[in-house]
Amino acid sequence: MAIQGIPGDEGARLALLEELRLLEGGADRLFEGLTALARSVAGCEHAFVSLVGADQQHLVASLGIAGGASSRAQSFCTHVIDARAPLVIEDTLADPRFCDNPAVTGAPHLRFYVGLPLVLDVTVSPLATLCVSDTAPRPGGLSDEAMAQLRLIARLAEERLRTRRSALRAARLQETLTGRDRMLEVIQRLSGAGFMVLDAALVIRECNAAMATLLECEPASLAGESVLTITHAPLRARAEATLQGVLRGGIRARGEWAMLDASGAIRGAEVRVERLVLEGAPCLVCVAGDSTAARRSALLNAAETRTLSALGAQASAAEVAAPVVDLLREHRPGAGVVFSVLREGALEVVAARGVDAHALTTALCAASDTPAREVLLHDAPVLLLGLDDHPRWPQALHPVFEAGFCALWCLPVHDEDRTMRGVLTLALPGGVLPATRELGFLEAMAAAAGTALARLELLQALDQRAHQDSLTGLGNRHMLRDALPQALYRGAREASPTALMLLDLDRFKQINDTHGHAAGDALLVEVARRLRAVVRERDHVVRLGGDEFVLVLQGCDRALCEWVARRIAARFEEAVAVGALSLRSRPSIGIALAEPGDVDAEALLAAADRAMYAAKAAGRGTHRFAGDASAEHPASAGRGGPGG
Repeated sequence: MAIQGIPGDEGARLALLEELRLLEGGADRLFEGLTALARSVAGCEHAFVSLVGADQQHLVASLGIAGGASSRAQSFCTHVIDARAPLVIEDTLADPRFCDNPAVTGAPHLRFYVGLPLVLDVTVSPLATLCVSDTAPRPGGLSDEAMAQLRLIARLAEERLRTRRSALRAARLQETLTGRDRMLEVIQRLSGAGFMVLDAALVIRECNAAMATLLECEPASLAGESVLTITHAPLRARAEATLQGVLRGGIRARGEWAMLDASGAIRGAEVRVERLVLEGAPCLVCVAGDSTAARRSALLNAAETRTLSALGAQASAAEVAAPVVDLLREHRPGAGVVFSVLREGALEVVAARGVDAHALTTALCAASDTPAREVLLHDAPVLLLGLDDHPRWPQALHPVFEAGFCALWCLPVHDEDRTMRGVLTLALPGGVLPATRELGFLEAMAAAAGTALARLELLQALDQRAHQDSLTGLGNRHMLRDALPQALYRGAREASPTALMLLDLDRFKQINDTHGHAAGDALLVEVARRLRAVVRERDHVVRLGGDEFVLVLQGCDRALCEWVARRIAARFEEAVAVGALSLRSRPSIGIALAEPGDVDAEALLAAADRAMYAAKAAGRGTHRFAGDASAEHPASAGRGGPGG
């Protein structure tokens, strides 16, 4: 079968796909979590990412549908690639392009499909598609909100593709800059390279202006200094051993040398060292090329990769900010680095290294007039010297000065849309201000963190929508599917029982039919509030749907369950005021206990369901335990029994 709709730039598209090496493995890990999120948002049976090759499509990170390779000629996704736009098929049997497709007429019997293109380079056709599908048609397709959420998930998938490309290109670049190529690069730069002569004690006897420029100082200030004092402390022993080896054996050495400039920042230098005899004494001649820009670029790439790798619906702002803080400590070893996020108009420190976070929190965030507040007010960096007697913030900056710092750099943290996300602060022991290039590097590092924080907020919002009941704000059935097994396994690990209480409101349908759905909804919201007030913070309260609620109680035995059930009953004795109405609905409660080691969540829920119907059969507004004789053989047990 001929493939329809081959893009005009198919060669460039396939070359980009090959560069990413996704068909060699690793694609499932790259997109894991995103397809689960897409399936939840769309409410479909299937979700997957399709990598469209020359002759085949490859389904990866697939859920509800078999992965692997299939013919591109029969692929829905090749139409998305060609159109460069989302494709929605409400009923495949009604679409002449797909009605006789083997995936429609046979397994998996697709009747509904949505595909969104994944674009890595806007000048090249999409490499892949993010798809959801179902075995039932959907007239009208998905809602506008669901489509908007799928587009956001597709953007996250594209970001992961870009991160993978950056990492692969960096690795290939590092491979090429070795051996003879690296030596040729040094030779080409030799005319403008830094130069210094060391004596047998590794003291600098002579250096040129280029070397001083690399270290941002005057040549005279280097003369007479040990070369080890301008070497990054963790590398001094290694540098000394290498230099002494050249002195003794006459060998040549070359490599990356992390040097400290006059302000204490690390400067990267590509160095070659040779032994010479001058005036009868052995010495070392060092030729250095400035690789600081490359080193900072590598740090920035590492920050972007690590912050995006830390993302996940359960991640915290601290986990996203920590890589940036750690990498800036590599850049400025003697500095204190603090990352503060903006939450509801207030700054909160989430990551700090090399400094007392409490002291800086007080100095930067607590007072109404601080350097960090100035950053928020004017959306611009605040760079300060003379912290011991600063005219504007003497009290706020005193703790920073007492900690041994003489300079403070505060920079705004923005995301891609220039939305303020927080403040990045560096406290330095030397009284220096950043040069223009370093300031640009610091702003880029802050932007990497800001972009990751925006992605984190998006992921958490999508996860909350997928796991939260929109009416009551409680967890929903999807959340219970995750929380109950986790509670059971935690109970097994901690050797403590886990209780599940299933509540059904008596005569709720009568209230709905008599007073309307608005009154019923208001009653459900109040029920949720009262249930939250009964349980502990670590317990889970879930609305299954309708008038059914579930409580998952950790470390709760039979006696404690009795106490909780009585507290719930007492709470529901009080009527609920809805406008001029006074509504009353008591719950029938089924209770199932899981002993440590019982991890069958479905069996526990079924047992609680039987016990709940036993409570209804006993006269409503009471509770029963699973396993009791009356709970196992109620008059009308199970889902076929009377409701409400």
